Amino acid sequence: MEVSNALMNKILSYLLQNARKQAKLEVTAKIDLGIKTSGVVLEALKAHLELVKNEVLANNIDFEELENADYCEQ
Repeated sequence: MEVSNALMNKILSYLLQNARKQAKLEVTAKIDLGIKTSGVVLEALKAHLELVKNEVLANNIDFEELENADYCEQ
């Protein structure tokens, strides 16, 4: 079964919003996001990058782990 990019991004946005809650961020806090992923998840994220950035209030998204991150989840 193939998962569409749009569905993949909804799932990813949900997971990222949950990570924001776990990190106890203010609802309006802008973040720098580092995400290490590959395959269909990476393709979906790149296809809808601006949408995901807006949904999770990310200033930018780097496709690697961020040094000195305040919060990390695997």
